[in-house]
Amino acid sequence: MTKIAEVCYKYLPERGGIITHVKQISERLVARGHEVEVLTTDPSGKLKKNDFLNGVVVKRYSSLAPFHLYHFSLPLIKGVMKSHCDIIHCHGYQDFPLIASILAKGNRKLLVTTHSGWPLTAITRVLNFPYRLLVGRVLQTADMVIFVSQSEYRFLARRWRFPSSKIAILPNGASFIASEDHNEWPSTIPFRTRYILSVSGLRKYKGHDFLIKAFAKADFDGEEVKLVIAGSGDYESSLVRLVDILKLKDKVSIVYNPTDEELALLYRNCTLFVLLSQFESQSICLADAIAARVPVITTLVPGCEDSVLNGYARGIPFPPDIRRLSLMLEETLKEPRKYVPQESFDLLSWDEITRRLEVMYEEQSV
Repeated sequence: MTKIAEVCYKYLPERGGIITHVKQISERLVARGHEVEVLTTDPSGKLKKNDFLNGVVVKRYSSLAPFHLYHFSLPLIKGVMKSHCDIIHCHGYQDFPLIASILAKGNRKLLVTTHSGWPLTAITRVLNFPYRLLVGRVLQTADMVIFVSQSEYRFLARRWRFPSSKIAILPNGASFIASEDHNEWPSTIPFRTRYILSVSGLRKYKGHDFLIKAFAKADFDGEEVKLVIAGSGDYESSLVRLVDILKLKDKVSIVYNPTDEELALLYRNCTLFVLLSQFESQSICLADAIAARVPVITTLVPGCEDSVLNGYARGIPFPPDIRRLSLMLEETLKEPRKYVPQESFDLLSWDEITRRLEVMYEEQSV
């Protein structure tokens, strides 16, 4: 049994790519006999300080998060120091938990999964410049640096040099959703109506506004088609306003903070999945859609373009041309099976991702 501390900026009940990754591996590591605690922050101060979720011990520490960034937390440093873990595994290189993990590392082994994002605004670009200089030095002290995609590795390798012996590429896993019968159909999911689905954080850079505008222009030959956007984030009110302006309230629904059961049903029953993000390291939502064997349209940007190059999705440059995107929606809805890739998938399940990560932990413990 290995004692592992998974360190990240936020955890459940919050939602996000890093949170999903940490949840999936932590619960599986516990099931495989390891002792796992998630050390995280809570800028809101409203969540339990100590929690126990699906076998995982969760400890939350107060933090300061200007512009929803960095999550500075002196208590987190103390929490990592006090942890009796053998392995510290930090997730996300652009937040303070990485600095906390380094400062509290001691003689324990430290793995870092970078989960990179790209600078999103002028403010974050300015803030990130000095922070990146610090992070570059910090990452050199890690025992292993893990990238979630080749795109992410290429992006970060241009900034910092990493010894090949300390590098690994381990992608996000995909959820292979089995077909199930449900006695009750959630009101959030269209029933007996074809719909286009987009799942991601509700952030401006995720491109939902392009999708709504293209959906408004698309002609589906008189067939009733709906658009479902599922996620959570600070851009929800802007999307609601856009839906109102385009008079699409009866055709577009936003499922805020969906449950796992709702997400499974949404993926299983949609006709088309669309992700128009400007920045990704490797999208978990995109992997889940591909695993669900539905047609996928995504942007040709790092973190998404690999799926297009592998033949799993159709690509469109960012920012997407609205008319071109609307035509792609029309084409796919007419012949959806035509756009489901026939070749075998090389996506990995979360079980396999956890098994490979377990091997890395064991190698570091030797």
